[in-house]
Amino acid sequence: MVHPLRNCRVCGVNFRPSNGKHYSCGSLTLKTGCSYSEYRRKQRVWNIANADRYKKTIRDWYWKNRNTVSARNKRFYQNNKELFRPRWIKYRASKRNAEGIFTAEEWEQLKALCGYRCVRCFKKKKLSVDHIIPLSKGGTNYISNLQPLCKSCNSAKRDRIWFASCKLSLKNTLCKVS
Repeated sequence: MVHPLRNCRVCGVNFRPSNGKHYSCGSLTLKTGCSYSEYRRKQRVWNIANADRYKKTIRDWYWKNRNTVSARNKRFYQNNKELFRPRWIKYRASKRNAEGIFTAEEWEQLKALCGYRCVRCFKKKKLSVDHIIPLSKGGTNYISNLQPLCKSCNSAKRDRIWFASCKLSLKNTLCKVS
């Protein structure tokens, strides 16, 4: 049976309902049009009005699906570690009440300046952020207090103050210890 055209109650557009019960255009299953927007709006209003029931529903769903959620979160973390590292460094600095912040772009520029090499052993390894003056000794979290070290050199340095400056030559990038 073909249903007659109707005016959408939300936006006023003419539409042909798939059954005689629809009063707004679009589809809930396709998540399009006014019917979906109206559905989401009503859902938000209900969630606010019934906050305790809504939170309980979310909590119950989580506990039923916690293994799936945990596995999904773990996969995301493994595939996007570079997104979490700056957040951890910023958190650690804030716990020590350290001044300053640096961006991922500044860190990339510093690594490029040193030729993507450790400034202590000069090997091309995965580099980690090292604070020249450690946060524990009152150092800042500005880019000027950072140097790229490999994990083994960073671990060996511990909380000592050790500085290696990166000098840019015309031929290539050189790192000199000072």
